[in-house]
Amino acid sequence: MRRAAVDVTTPFGDQVEEIPLSSAPLIAVVSQIRFPPIASITHEKFIGSFQEQIRRDFPVLRKEREVSVVLSPDGVGPAGEPTTVWRFSDRPHEPEWTVSLAPSFIALDTSKYESRANFLKRLRSLLVALGNTIAPSTCDRIGVRYVDRVLLDESNNDLADLVRPEVLGVTTVDPGGEANLSYSVSDTEFRVGGATLHGRWGMVPPGVQMDPLHGMATDSPSWILDLDMYSSDYMEFDVDLLISASDHFAECIYRFFRWATLPDLLRRYGGII
Repeated sequence: MRRAAVDVTTPFGDQVEEIPLSSAPLIAVVSQIRFPPIASITHEKFIGSFQEQIRRDFPVLRKEREVSVVLSPDGVGPAGEPTTVWRFSDRPHEPEWTVSLAPSFIALDTSKYESRANFLKRLRSLLVALGNTIAPSTCDRIGVRYVDRVLLDESNNDLADLVRPEVLGVTTVDPGGEANLSYSVSDTEFRVGGATLHGRWGMVPPGVQMDPLHGMATDSPSWILDLDMYSSDYMEFDVDLLISASDHFAECIYRFFRWATLPDLLRRYGGII
């Protein structure tokens, strides 16, 4: 069944009906909820009851130490003490779904996104488990991030057929002479009601990894669309409120994706329109 093409003329507005893509360019989806630090999360015994509630879906547990870094005139240095992060995943090697739990946040990420409904269902079950066991009382940040990557090669390199010209920017310009554009990334931020949408998009050359969520560096150039929507407003740790906010952010991100891309991109990745 074909759908009527929708001309999304602005990046923000009413909700847009989703068009399923059989081979979507979406390579990563992450939701993170931050809360005031709970020091006991660093202890294995304390997080044991949480693990039991999610162990059926995330049977693999690993303990990791993360170090934040800061850039200064003196160079790169640690921004503080290393942080314990517990990683729960669905498989020991190349996991498709991962939960990260640290003293100040919980996150769910996947490289095998099926649908918004499925993602929010999994997120809800995690938040219920967190509330039943660790029980943070408040949250100070909630965010949802979607990353799309379009690989470009000799048979698939005309971005003008796939992406709106306002988004392509300088990539549509003929540099002239013997010059070739090898790298161009836009970094843009929008205030949307009480939330922020931070977008990065552009062309990345072969062999370059701009961000770990953008996947491994490839042998061909690629076009990245990385959209992160978040709110830093204080709110109660209420599962229904958190899921409602996550759903709204995902809706806004999808509309931006539909505005930024053209029907040929949807067709190329299996959309029926």
